[in-house]
Amino acid sequence: MTGSIGARIAEQGWRQGSIVRGEDLGRLQPLLAQGLESFSNERVAVVVSQSCDLTHPVLDDEPHAELLVGRLAGVCADASLRGNLTYGKNPRALCLPLQRRAVEPVWMECRAHARVLLAREHLAELVPDDEHFMLREDAQILARWLAQRYQRVAFPDEFNAMLADAEKKRKKLHLRLAADISGLFVELSPDRDLLREEQYRVNVLALVPDHRASALENVQRGVQDLVSFFLEAGMDAQGAAVLESDISYGVVRRFRPFPLDHLSLRENPHELMPLS
Repeated sequence: MTGSIGARIAEQGWRQGSIVRGEDLGRLQPLLAQGLESFSNERVAVVVSQSCDLTHPVLDDEPHAELLVGRLAGVCADASLRGNLTYGKNPRALCLPLQRRAVEPVWMECRAHARVLLAREHLAELVPDDEHFMLREDAQILARWLAQRYQRVAFPDEFNAMLADAEKKRKKLHLRLAADISGLFVELSPDRDLLREEQYRVNVLALVPDHRASALENVQRGVQDLVSFFLEAGMDAQGAAVLESDISYGVVRRFRPFPLDHLSLRENPHELMPLS
């Protein structure tokens, strides 16, 4: 095999979202960063480095490939069982469908901290798993979810405090929506602690993937329940649920993600939402 390290990695078929074969993952374990529990038969690793970094010609410029290690967690028959962990709605845990040849997809359950580095030259000697693969759109969700570790927005302390007393109710409302939406967002004004006589104005937006259009009416009811929750907390609120194809990116940019566990970040920084 000739050419640069990047060319050889490309020839082997590696790209962002490629899956490491189970037998190779076991052999690579001694070469990976320490700190993760031993890999088992349920462990699976996906390449999260951007494709052009994987195939960069100069090894010294890009010495490592980054992998995310997760575990297989059952078939994808019912999205509602994993809804609160899909589409990157939880900043610490994610479930993605892992495709399999001629059989039903399975869930890959990930934790954001379970990332390891592998010397990039090892990929030139291996090929990706040809029995398991990730769809391009799911690899993009994975990349955006990891980026959220550094891009998450914080809400004003006073806004969080107004919601904290009814956190259990808020989480129940989130979970009702979770299976059918790709994102939950809020537009908050003013975006700071309140001055005397001021009131928060909250605009709630739930995005529904086009392939779940049949759930739009039910999601709209859930959004209105969430609006009622904000009203009960003493805010002025409104909201809507829309299909992804019916709203412009410019409109969505005005909103901020409203993650499932944003209120847990201060008091319970390691708490995860339930997996089912």
